[in-house]
Amino acid sequence: MLRNFTGILLTVVRPLSSYLDKASWLVLFLMMFYTVIDVLALKVAGYSLLGTVEMTALMMVICVFFSFAQTGLEDGHIRVDFVYNRMGERAQTICDFITQALCTLLFGFIGWSSILNGLEKYESSEISMDLLLPLYPFAFVASVGCCLIAVILFIKTLLVLDKVINL
Repeated sequence: MLRNFTGILLTVVRPLSSYLDKASWLVLFLMMFYTVIDVLALKVAGYSLLGTVEMTALMMVICVFFSFAQTGLEDGHIRVDFVYNRMGERAQTICDFITQALCTLLFGFIGWSSILNGLEKYESSEISMDLLLPLYPFAFVASVGCCLIAVILFIKTLLVLDKVINL
């Protein structure tokens, strides 16, 4: 039953995380292009583009948080397995369950906090210093990325729970 539920969730989460990951690639390319233009402007014309550091930081928010979910689906996050590999299968499974559950809670809380932060930034009309861009969309980008990875971690927690039950 858990496998059916997680399968249904994955049919929604996989395409969404893939789309967001590809969007992060595009933003990374644009960030690279923007940086090259800035360096060329500095070398050729002797001036830098206004807000380059600010724009790079805001674009980095998109790159990082939109790629979380796909990395989680591909099991691309760092895992320290020095001690883990020396454990038995049951201990590894229990360790996986605890880790996945804690990470689900952590990213769920970060996602929720980012939503609250975005609402706060929206209500106060907070903007960036140089480019005067509103900051609330970037807080919502962080919340989308964190909530999506929390859902993926929740799915993985359920799959590990199913494995623990069947051991």
